[in-house]
Amino acid sequence: MPNARFAIVSFRDHGNPGGEYDTLRAMTTNTSAIEAALNKLHAVSNPLPANLVVESYNLAFRRSYADPAIGWRVTARKVVLVIGDAEPYDLIVVNSVIQYMSARERRLWLCRWRDLLAPGGRIVLSDLVSPRHHVWDDAVSLCRFYAQHGRLTDALRQRFRDLGLYSRARRMCRLSSVGREELRRDAAAAGLAMQLLATNLTYRTHRTAALLSAD
Repeated sequence: MPNARFAIVSFRDHGNPGGEYDTLRAMTTNTSAIEAALNKLHAVSNPLPANLVVESYNLAFRRSYADPAIGWRVTARKVVLVIGDAEPYDLIVVNSVIQYMSARERRLWLCRWRDLLAPGGRIVLSDLVSPRHHVWDDAVSLCRFYAQHGRLTDALRQRFRDLGLYSRARRMCRLSSVGREELRRDAAAAGLAMQLLATNLTYRTHRTAALLSAD
């Protein structure tokens, strides 16, 4: 970007004891100076639970736009790039993903999703593959779904067309199954309580779904 200059600021929530806003580097084209300022940044936790992440974002936008220390040009097009944490979520839906994770990856992501939840938030895991899963169960579910919508012929044609690709993909990346008690233990280790849902979220009715909530 010709004529582009960059500045670096740090920001926190309103009333954060570590300070709310600081200009680390005024506008410059010196990439070494920009890199040095970026290396000074570090993430901090918010000791005030009532303050949401969005408050710190609003503060960053307002302060940086009006900060004379940054050195905005009068005619400059102001672009603020915020690097921060995600908003806490009331609901996280993980559909048809768990079966592509190893047991270690699943446990890791359960902890990560738990950290992203707002107070009272929930996680829904859908399309869970049980240890008794068979590839033909998926085929039957697909045909049943298309038949209900009057397109059974299309389902059969698609299934035969994709059969070769499907088989090769399965050989390269086998589906990972998880039993309900194993998932319950993994959830508990991440600080989550598990409840099986009555039905799956997709047409694959032989697969299961689970609702996870923080203890």
